[in-house]
Amino acid sequence: MKKATVTVISLGGTISCTPATAGDGVVPTLGAADLVLSLEGTAPEVDIQPLTWSTRDSSEITFAELVDLAAEVRKQFEAGAQGVVLTQGTDTIDESAFALDLLLGLEHPIVITGALHNPSQSKSDGPANLQAALQVAVSPELREVGTVVVMNDEIHAAQWVRKSHTSNSAAFQSPGVGPIGWIAESRPVFAVKPFHARKAPIDGATGAGNVALITAVMDDTPMIVDSILSLGYKGLVVDGMGGGHVSGGFSEALARAAQSIPVVFASRTGSGSVLQSTYSSPGAEVDLINHGLIPAGSLPGLKARILLTLLIRNGATDTEIADTFAAYGRYLSRPAHHLNPESNYA
Repeated sequence: MKKATVTVISLGGTISCTPATAGDGVVPTLGAADLVLSLEGTAPEVDIQPLTWSTRDSSEITFAELVDLAAEVRKQFEAGAQGVVLTQGTDTIDESAFALDLLLGLEHPIVITGALHNPSQSKSDGPANLQAALQVAVSPELREVGTVVVMNDEIHAAQWVRKSHTSNSAAFQSPGVGPIGWIAESRPVFAVKPFHARKAPIDGATGAGNVALITAVMDDTPMIVDSILSLGYKGLVVDGMGGGHVSGGFSEALARAAQSIPVVFASRTGSGSVLQSTYSSPGAEVDLINHGLIPAGSLPGLKARILLTLLIRNGATDTEIADTFAAYGRYLSRPAHHLNPESNYA
């Protein structure tokens, strides 16, 4: 039987770290070929093609780099790869996974993994995570699921996953939803398939435009909102309290900002959808919407910023931005055997 070809693209991070000098911690140094060596004999059914993209901390990843990386992933599929596995630092996996999901669409299996413990530690989890990622990447069930994150034998959809612990091997969770699958006896098992609010990729997100993300807190000053415009940001996402709320003073500042740039409000709780029609006090969701703010639907602030940034860099109009976010207010997951890709589930 012909082996499945999977390209492993490494971007650095803990999974590729080695000690710098005695007592000075670790730094990313290992490339894709080095990481693949750790799997020798464990993936005989896969033809692994290593490609080193970078050796950096994931905090250094930029939107421009992700656009270029998406183009490289497309190139690998066009060259015959059945799957692509990306390795990177875990600090921004939840951000880059969602960005690549938006940039690449849903057809091909794209898996991102990393490690919480570097190769010099006895509890290093990199090789096991990489092996699991390869098993997922060659699974036919992954087609049209989109980009996924595989960590600790769990499979998480890019839209939901978040890092919820600084150093635990089980750091990655999908609040309110859970993993869409897991590894059992070296095979991926899928429990649900996510319904995607956007099926077409965001092509050509090569323009300029940075989006600020701020968190609403008790007794905060709205001056920070006014400073966003003076600093040249092209969009703003506010992680509001509870269902997406801010104080009355904050609401007035956000209303001023919304006259010039797209302003999206999300919830700092990290799960659930923002409210849209329950409360109408100053700073509540009805007030914010009346002031021109866009509800993030089910997206937390971190993911809402990714989506807004790519839309702005792609030249989307205000109406297109609002319509895209509106799609994320729908029910987005069904059991795998009930999934009807033609249904809306709105």
